[in-house]
Amino acid sequence: MKHKKTLTIAIFVLFLAAVSMYIVNDLSKPSNPRVILDHHKQTYVTPGCFEQADATNFIEDSTLENAQEIGYKPNDECTESEILD
Repeated sequence: MKHKKTLTIAIFVLFLAAVSMYIVNDLSKPSNPRVILDHHKQTYVTPGCFEQADATNFIEDSTLENAQEIGYKPNDECTESEILD
C-alpha cells in the first residue's frame, strides 16, 4: 500500500514537471513581436525601450516583420538587444 502511494506521488510530480516545461516554452518570445514605428526617424522601438527612445509624435504600432519590410532600423541598442534575446 505504501509503494502505491509513493508511485502516485512520483507520477504526480512528473506530471507537474512536464506541465511547467510546457508553460515555460509557451512564454517564449513571439515570432513576430510588436514594435512602435517612429516614422519621422524611420526607426522602430520595442515597448520595453520606448521611455528612453526619445521618439517623435509620428508613431504607430506595428510588427517587427513590417518594420523590417519597410526598411526601418532599430532605434537604439536597447531595442536591438530586446529583439535578439
